[in-house]
Amino acid sequence: MPLTERQDRRAHTRYQSTLETDISVYADGQLELVESTRIRDISGGGAQFVSSRIEYYSIGQSLQLCIHLPGTHGEGQTIECAAHVVWINDQGEPLESSISITMNYMFDPAQIKSLAIHSGHSEISE
Repeated sequence: MPLTERQDRRAHTRYQSTLETDISVYADGQLELVESTRIRDISGGGAQFVSSRIEYYSIGQSLQLCIHLPGTHGEGQTIECAAHVVWINDQGEPLESSISITMNYMFDPAQIKSLAIHSGHSEISE
């Protein structure tokens, strides 16, 4: 049976998250903004993060992420990857608006689950 568009978008299990991340935003090849924020939810191929600077983002825009791994106090272990904006949820209030992205880094499902559990979160039910 063919998947519906919504089912296809949810090919990976999503987990709630509070992972800290730095988002580098580029416009015309120039660094325009580095926003330190948190990832709201994450899956094997994408994530959603909160933003207080939503005016800097646009659908299709390329970003660079630096995700800070939990439990690496002082060690500074990170995952760095490229991403593209696929959805903007502008709620009109700082830190209530969110950006959904696809990442060029494919997380292993066990790695995502481990990150979520380590930070005290679980799977998001639809």
